Amino acid sequence: MAAISKRGRPHKGDRVVVYARPHRVIADRLKQDSEAAGVSQSDYVALLLARALQLEQYAPDLPQPDGQEVLPLGRTA
Repeated sequence: MAAISKRGRPHKGDRVVVYARPHRVIADRLKQDSEAAGVSQSDYVALLLARALQLEQYAPDLPQPDGQEVLPLGRTA
């Protein structure tokens, strides 16, 4: 029997959960900006916090644009 290779997401390092309850306007903007950047809201918040605290060495890496369009999966059947 052939060995099955499992490939998941790479480990993102030492992390903890932090909760926030921002105003709806802020949450809507967060969703919009994180989608435009192509990252999860959690990673986008971590990036913003790292920049605000001048600890950018701990910020998650953003995906590099490769010229490919993002498929509108939310509008598919």
